[in-house]
Amino acid sequence: MLLKKNNRLWLMILMLAGLMQMAPSVFAHQAVVLSGGETNTEIGQSFLTRHAGHCYAVMPMHVALEQGGSHNVRREGRRRLFGEAGPAADLADDVGIAPIQGIADQDCGLGASSIARAIEPKLKRNGIAVLRYVNGDGTIGQLAVSIVDNDGVRLLRVQPTHSSRVIRKGLSGSQLLIDGAVVGMLVSVHARSGVGTIVRQDFLMSKVDAFLANEEAIRRKQSANVTQATGTESKLALELRAWSNPPIDAMYRAQNLYAPGDQGLWRSAPDAWPLTLDFSLGAKSTVVSGMVLDGLGVPANELPGRVEILIKPAASARTWTSVLSVVPAYENGVATIRFAPRLGQLVRLSIAPTAGLVDVVSLRRLKILQ
Repeated sequence: MLLKKNNRLWLMILMLAGLMQMAPSVFAHQAVVLSGGETNTEIGQSFLTRHAGHCYAVMPMHVALEQGGSHNVRREGRRRLFGEAGPAADLADDVGIAPIQGIADQDCGLGASSIARAIEPKLKRNGIAVLRYVNGDGTIGQLAVSIVDNDGVRLLRVQPTHSSRVIRKGLSGSQLLIDGAVVGMLVSVHARSGVGTIVRQDFLMSKVDAFLANEEAIRRKQSANVTQATGTESKLALELRAWSNPPIDAMYRAQNLYAPGDQGLWRSAPDAWPLTLDFSLGAKSTVVSGMVLDGLGVPANELPGRVEILIKPAASARTWTSVLSVVPAYENGVATIRFAPRLGQLVRLSIAPTAGLVDVVSLRRLKILQ
């Protein structure tokens, strides 16, 4: 009888341990850093964070500088969430941070202020950890390591727990986890010894906090200067916020859709239809009444076929409201779509297969009518 009770007790303990293993850990979304263009070669790792309505990727600075600084990121998970990294700011100690366009706020992950900094209790309790990274297909990889050095301020050093495993090239930027909590980011590995160098999470986030505070101050000052100079609120400022598929090449980036001048265009080869592009109209909601799709000079069979226009009245709104679904009537490659005036802060263009049923869709410019 006692034996049966002990067996039941052990079974309950094992079940509880299993549930604890399945419970999701709370930490920033990670993203694999890919070379720009069609090759999408894995060049490193990063983690995503959002602040003041913007998405950022934190990564080793040497990763940010590879491939001439032109690269995309793919967020972890089954969904194909890609973003385009802008020029990275060097925060010193091989830590960089780059703005990300193409990944919406809600998909970017934790706000910077929500990322835990207190790591000392974890380091004192356990010297066994895991390097967590994202594969090119969005799946997660892990490498068991032991912490062999801790300077108490900036750096940790780790080595694989099994001699047959190595910290390979391309893992720079991986997060170091102890019991599901992030304690640092891998920045380098010694070629001979195989020992990896980790920037401690508390030290790293102090750099990120300082950068984001400065960025926010600069934006406020710029906004105030515009208002003071014009005497009114700033004009409609179109900005790409998210996409369902990246451009086919850095030359054909979606930001070309609202770039000044006549040079450049946007081109993408979606893996699945419809393809969506989300745009912000500025810091406040504004009345919109239409959209112009400018495909002047674009092959007719690459122009968007049926499109749907959706609006969010405010960035905080949970759902999109469909305004209109229509087949654009192009004249010389340009189509003007009008609808009843609506209040909006975010606009989504959802594109069905192209007019020529090809696998590529292109546009030169996009304009929102007020």
